[in-house]
Amino acid sequence: MDGLGLTVPPKEDFTLDFIVDTLGKEYMVDTINVFEQETITMSIGSFAEKFYEEKPRKELYNIISLEVSQISQLCNSINPPEMVRIISMVEKLWSHRKREEIRPYLEKFLLISMEGSFTTFHVDFGGSSVYYHILSGQKIFYLALPTQENLEWFRKLELEGEDNEWLPDSLPDSISRLVIKQGETIFLPSGVIHAVYTPVDSIVIGGNFLHTGSLKMQHRIYEIEMEKKKKFDIDYKFLFPLFVEIHFWYAKDIFIPALRVSNQKRNNIKESYEWSCIMDILPILIKLKNLEKQKETLIWLSFNRIIKAIQSQIQIQLKIQNPDRSMGLSSSSSRKTRKFLPEISFKPSSSENLAKRNKMIPDKPWF
Repeated sequence: MDGLGLTVPPKEDFTLDFIVDTLGKEYMVDTINVFEQETITMSIGSFAEKFYEEKPRKELYNIISLEVSQISQLCNSINPPEMVRIISMVEKLWSHRKREEIRPYLEKFLLISMEGSFTTFHVDFGGSSVYYHILSGQKIFYLALPTQENLEWFRKLELEGEDNEWLPDSLPDSISRLVIKQGETIFLPSGVIHAVYTPVDSIVIGGNFLHTGSLKMQHRIYEIEMEKKKKFDIDYKFLFPLFVEIHFWYAKDIFIPALRVSNQKRNNIKESYEWSCIMDILPILIKLKNLEKQKETLIWLSFNRIIKAIQSQIQIQLKIQNPDRSMGLSSSSSRKTRKFLPEISFKPSSSENLAKRNKMIPDKPWF
């Protein structure tokens, strides 16, 4: 697609019949029973039979979690937007060096929706950002910004309310309606609360990604998810895979080495994006460590070493920033330093600037 660096197949070739033939009729997929808003598993062949039933259909099903990155016949003609490839934390981790861990694939989802399908208000797992391209059909989004009031409303909805309310009157702020037509693409920033309606049969290509510009929002959503999991024991397959490990590895393999290079060069990075990332990730790592300790997993022990390493490098950097004063990593100095850091927001139009920032430290990308 012009200007996005997004590659998608021609809609005439990428039909449900083609998808069924490629996967095989017995290939099992998770699909949502729209009227019940429950996830069930059925074969793609059975889904296609229901899809081709005479309208109005008695039952509506909505496939929204079919990831095809490891199915070459389907994924080879799909390439996520360039911006996604630039800033994705997963992409950076697994391209930064060869990793033994299994890579989570989340960038190439096929969404196949029957006319009349809808999803109730939700936030994508892990507070991940989303790209969403309409290959055929149309979608209508109902959007609420992730303000403090809206997020608190969403938290209560997740923990206390019924999650099948379509357009709730209790939402604190106004809702925006956005129609996405065939051939158009939308980017949803981290934390945006949204519901989606499908007015006509549709096939969509989309993907989820974490990025360092939304560390705080991503963690805020993860905290809500952990509260919900503790209360309702939801399955881990509904959470962003390796969310904790990704932050641990990113700090260990990218943040700390790059900060160490800056310190060795005696570079004052106070006004830089990298410094803002470091000051965002440190309290998140501390909270993640405490959550993992409560869950009695062993990874929390490794967090101590990473946290101490970051604190040590921050102390060195603070001395570089303030050569006339000896500054430790006290809570007061951290607050004073943090006041001067720029606020970070997700702006889909700024891929060129992100690419430039990405070259700040040679071979040690921050995004």
